[in-house]
Amino acid sequence: MRESATLAIGLMGDPGLFSHLVGKLGDDDSKVLRAAIWGLFNLREAAVDPVMAALDNDDPSIRRGAAIVLGQIGAAAERALPRLRGLADHDPESDVRDTASEAVRNIEQVLRSEELPPAPT
Repeated sequence: MRESATLAIGLMGDPGLFSHLVGKLGDDDSKVLRAAIWGLFNLREAAVDPVMAALDNDDPSIRRGAAIVLGQIGAAAERALPRLRGLADHDPESDVRDTASEAVRNIEQVLRSEELPPAPT
């Protein structure tokens, strides 16, 4: 039930509901967490700033969830790279550091692939 509600909120695309989705990044229910990540990911660039704010949350599961979302958003989350690098280097929780490192790699990989010249035809 909570998973479906969270997913529906993500599908609505209402920026006023971002805080609800970001709050679900710390949910103990992995299905609700996945729904929140998907909902925020679905909003792409519009979600970057609210999700970046969640990187400062006291709850490590929310910081980790925010890093996952930003890493999946890809190039549109380029402005989050300095914050993610800071988490990767200094967060007190190893799983947050690892997830932030992975998010940095994902974003950088997408950015590199966008810089490649088009393949010859």
